This record gives sequence, structure tokens and C-alpha cells, in this order.
Amino acid sequence: MTEAAPTAARTVEHVAGVDVRISRGDGKPLMMLTRMASAGMGIWDAVWDDIAAHYTVANFDLVGSARLAEDLAPRERFVRLADRTVEVAEALGFPSFHLFGWYGGTHVALACMHAHRDRVRSAILLDPFFELSDARKLEKAIAFKRRLFESDDRELYAYYWVMAGFSPAFLEQRFDVVDRLARARIDADRFVSVDPDRWLRWVRALRSNWLTDDELGTMSTPTLVLATSLDNWHAGPTIGMAQALVARLPSAQLRRIDGYGTFFFIEDPALFRERAGAFLAEQARR
Repeated sequence: MTEAAPTAARTVEHVAGVDVRISRGDGKPLMMLTRMASAGMGIWDAVWDDIAAHYTVANFDLVGSARLAEDLAPRERFVRLADRTVEVAEALGFPSFHLFGWYGGTHVALACMHAHRDRVRSAILLDPFFELSDARKLEKAIAFKRRLFESDDRELYAYYWVMAGFSPAFLEQRFDVVDRLARARIDADRFVSVDPDRWLRWVRALRSNWLTDDELGTMSTPTLVLATSLDNWHAGPTIGMAQALVARLPSAQLRRIDGYGTFFFIEDPALFRERAGAFLAEQARR
């Protein structure tokens, strides 16, 4: 699967109280695309059709539709989001499904794999977070990010967040993409407008190990972990985080994406097909 797939028809279905963007394929299993922020940025567009070649593909505003209290502990928060994911999948007509979790969405995917293991048929985790023993670099990076977030110009934070996900060469040549994604995040993502204390709770929750090693060791869902090497924020995710997680998941395999940041699938969709295409095709046949 190296050539781009044909364009898949996309519609919006209102189920379980939420609008779901979906491409249905006759007889194809469901792949839920999961991230913690708004569904309105178009993040998945670059690889949507490649996934739809094998799956019915769906995405919705998970955090917005879950309406969770602000002070939930990480475990309860991620499990509640997993419950919401299952609820929407069932409403779409799929009692079992596949998952593609990106960034914070990897926690939701792990929560589904733990709390609803009989429903999750496979998972792709792109740039998962994991709490490492030496957090000194991470703490400095979070302090820097907070200073930026506390400024009066949240647009600057949104731009740096987007820029951190691309390679330097791409930033020099295609800043129009950065402009589009940054504007989309400012317009559609409520996370950009929260107060700094709530922001910090989210940041720390994403970088916490709320699942024990024993719990991770019982999760047998076939899993592909994609890890990019450029950590331009210095706050993760990192290759080391991905390696630590894969070492604890008995049915996981790791694919490194060297020379790219987390938006590698936007920067080079062919590379996504090269690294994930075989896994996507194989799991769709299960």
C-alpha cells in the first residue's frame, strides 16, 4: 500500500447525541480515529482515504461530547472517554472496532484496550506519552510551555504547537499548512482557551502512567506503535516513551519514524502508508 487510495465519500451522521464524520465501506470494519482535541482541525484528512481503503472510518468530537468534569483523575477521565468511544461505535452499528489513537488519543485507545478489551480488535498508537523515570527535561519543557500559554497571545501558543510537529525543512517550504492548522486550532479547539491551571492538569495527565505495568501486561490487542524522532517541544512524546510502552505491551510492535515530528503523516502521507499500510490491511482481514 504505497500509492494513495481513492477518495472516500464522507458524510455526517448524528448518533448518540453527537455528529460523527464517517466514510462507510460495504462490509468493512470500523476504525475510530481518536484524539483529545477538537475534531474540527482536519488533522486526519491526509490519511483518511488510505484508512478508508480497508475500514469504515469515523471521527467525532470526543472530549466535547463527553462533557466531563474538570477535576477527574487521569484514570477516570480516560476510562470515561473510552466508554464514550464504545457508546458511539455501538450507535454506528459496530459492537467491536479498531482504533487509531494519536497524541493524547493514545491514552483513550489504551483505556479502551484495558476496559473494553473484548471490543477492540486492533490499535495504532501514534506518538504515545509515557512517564519516564528522569523527568528533568520534561519539567523544564512544561515550564516553558506554561509561560507561553500564560501570555496574552494564545495564537502564539497554537502556532508553536503546530510548528513543533513538523520538520525544519517542511516549515521553511510549506508554512501555509502551518497557518491553516494553527488557525483551525484557534477556531475549533476549546483547549486553547482554557485557564492555565486546567491546561497544566491536562498536560500532566497526558504524561502520567495511570495504567500499571501489570495491567499493560494483560493487554493482548494487536498494536502498532508509530514513534517520531523530532521532539521539538522537548516535552514528548519521544522515542524513549514509545519504547517504554511497547516493552510493557505483549502484542505491540514499534516502528520508528526518524527525521520527522508527529505530523509526519501530513508532511509525507506516503511514509505513513509505508510504515502502517501492511498492519492496516492485515488487521482489517481479522
